[in-house]
Amino acid sequence: MNSDPGREKARLWAAHPRVVGLPRAANPPRFASKKFDSYEAFDAWKTEFQREWIRRGGVQWTR
Repeated sequence: MNSDPGREKARLWAAHPRVVGLPRAANPPRFASKKFDSYEAFDAWKTEFQREWIRRGGVQWTR
């Protein structure tokens, strides 16, 4: 009997569903809704946002 391993996995997972909690970032810097005139402006803002997060000690994951 030749069966598709992907199909067998899906069948197994469907028969035994499991809820897995995803981690969340605990310390993101606050930011307000913004509109950007260009991708360059967005990229500059994003880079500064990431640097601020790093200055705060980086991402700390919790459950």
